[in-house]
Amino acid sequence: MKTFIFLTLVLVTALSCHKKQILDKAQRPFPQDTKYPASYIRPSSFSQDQLDNTLKNLYNEWKKRYIKQCPKGGYYVDFSDEDQNVSTVSEAIGYGMLIEAYMAGADASAKEIFDGLLRFYLSHQSNICHSFMAWRQGINCQNTGFDSATDGDEDVAFALLLAYSQWGSDESYDYFSLAKKIINALKQCAFDRAGYPLLGDWVSEGEMIYSSATRSSDWMPDHYMAFYKYTQDTFWTLATNRIIEISQSIQQNYSPQTGLIPDFIIHAGTVPIPAYPNFLESQYDGAQYYNACRTPWRLTTGYLFSDGANLHSIINKINKWIITKTGGNPENIMAGYTLDGSAVSNYQDMAFTGAYAVAAMVGGNQQWLDQCLSELVKPSTSDYTYYANTLRILYLLVISGNYWMP
Repeated sequence: MKTFIFLTLVLVTALSCHKKQILDKAQRPFPQDTKYPASYIRPSSFSQDQLDNTLKNLYNEWKKRYIKQCPKGGYYVDFSDEDQNVSTVSEAIGYGMLIEAYMAGADASAKEIFDGLLRFYLSHQSNICHSFMAWRQGINCQNTGFDSATDGDEDVAFALLLAYSQWGSDESYDYFSLAKKIINALKQCAFDRAGYPLLGDWVSEGEMIYSSATRSSDWMPDHYMAFYKYTQDTFWTLATNRIIEISQSIQQNYSPQTGLIPDFIIHAGTVPIPAYPNFLESQYDGAQYYNACRTPWRLTTGYLFSDGANLHSIINKINKWIITKTGGNPENIMAGYTLDGSAVSNYQDMAFTGAYAVAAMVGGNQQWLDQCLSELVKPSTSDYTYYANTLRILYLLVISGNYWMP
């Protein structure tokens, strides 16, 4: 009898370990060499192996510099080189979870880090909508911002769907159920009924100017496609259509020559207009600045998986203008522009250059894409801080064909 019990325990343990090995093994390991459904161009100046190796090397540098452990458990993406009083923000957690889900296969610890980031997310709840993360944590991982910022929660929901596709769900986390919980909360707490994302769960219907506002870098049409696929809720189709309508309205009425989309838009549910200076963050709230620098990337990822004519047109307006503005030389891309195309700075930033590089996949100008890519990979990780270095990884995932839909 003792021998039988011992053998049974050995068998159960072996099966448990086998199950864990299966779950830990990436089902869609890096590299993927994704062929996007849309019409687009790929880089010609780098081979696929060169793209993959460049991305892996930059990822390893990024991971070493930014993935940190919280004293109370979990991992976070370090934000402190942007603000020494802030350990991380929900945006950074979302970015980190996306990156780890995509780099599984290249990094044997990707699932461990992903789960650690998820643990951090779940243990730092917003005081308003508890399905979300409080957007900012101070030193020692303590909440200093007690409400949400919509983009981080959108990325986390999408990353959980990636994780479900990549590893399934196990005894630690049910990625699929958590994703659906956050997706439903986004609809209830962070989106207007007209379909546009609000600034966070702190926006009250009584605060008319904020309840009518949206941040263009929160527009994620590829995420909404995935949300619809997994929930069959047509609200997410409405959300995609609404951000297209807002983009078209802004381009037609406020940036007909440049196609640029500003950081913030108000009256988003009716007749959208750019936000006024210092609406929420800076004097450039109505310009293409450090929020909207990401918008070409976000819109392009939506296009690549939909081949939508409207998104193609929106992105191409921006492409044509920036090529003309820079004389076809991406070294001349500046960090921010007013909607009429006037530069608001005299320096470069990969957060801007990389987003234009992603958008260049749509435009059909091979030389411009190749030059933008070369400019994007040229700087050292030590040359920039969290924001640009993290966005560079996300941009390169798309350009290299290692971005995929759950």
